[in-house]
Amino acid sequence: MTHWLESWISAWAPGAVLLAQEGAEKAANGPAKPPIPFYVPLAGVAVLFYFMLIRPERRKRAEQDKLLENLALNDHIVTIGGVYGRVVSLDKESIVIRLEDDARARILRSAVARVISENRDEAK
Repeated sequence: MTHWLESWISAWAPGAVLLAQEGAEKAANGPAKPPIPFYVPLAGVAVLFYFMLIRPERRKRAEQDKLLENLALNDHIVTIGGVYGRVVSLDKESIVIRLEDDARARILRSAVARVISENRDEAK
């Protein structure tokens, strides 16, 4: 087991010594400043991250907030759990929906995934 370790150390030791000497020379000359081209790809990744992830998520969140704000009575909705219903009562944080078999369920406004149709003229 020590044979492979000794051969590995003997193969890499000269390179490590040269790197250590080069590092000592640079330290004697003062602190090394990272080159500006190093920051260009980093800035590019940050911009790409913003436009690919953060901005679309903000837009999606704004659309969802607008949908929840414009929710009205008799709107047919689908919840995030896949439950279909019709809005029969609205609260600040929750809504009551009527299910297909005339059962009612109270859900959070944030549980509304989308509005299927807006039947605001239909009053029951």
